[in-house]
Amino acid sequence: MMTVGAVCAVAGSFGDWLTSGRVGRSSYDILGLIARLGFAPGGAISWLVRAWPLMPLLMTCAVVAAWWRQRWVATGFGVVGGSYAAALGLAVAAAVPERRSISVGAAPVVTAVGGALVLLGSLVVVLVRVPSADADSR
Repeated sequence: MMTVGAVCAVAGSFGDWLTSGRVGRSSYDILGLIARLGFAPGGAISWLVRAWPLMPLLMTCAVVAAWWRQRWVATGFGVVGGSYAAALGLAVAAAVPERRSISVGAAPVVTAVGGALVLLGSLVVVLVRVPSADADSR
C-alpha cells in the first residue's frame, strides 16, 4: 500500500498541476515560481513551499523502511511525507483559478491520493504485526 501510494504521489508531482494556454506546469515549476516571486509568506509556509522537492525522498525513505520492517521509521517518514503530499495536492486541487486561461490538472489529485495511501499504509505498518522470517525458523 505504501509503495503504490508513494509511486502515485511522486508520479503525480511531475504531472501537470496547472495548465496555462498550452503549457502545463508541474508542482516543482509552480512552487518554484511561488517562492521566487515572493507569494509565499515568511515562516512555515515559505519553508514548506521551498522544501517540496524533499517529498520524493520522504516517500522513498518510508517505503524502504517498511520493506526492511523498520516499523517506526517507516511510520515517521510515511506520516510526514504522506501528510505533506496529501495536503498540498488537495490545496492545489481545491484552488479555483481567477483566470479562465488557467486550469487545474488531475495531477494534484493523484498526488493527494498517493499521500493518503502512504498515510494509511503507515497506520497499517504500526498496527499490524507481521512475523519476521527469523521467527519462522525457530
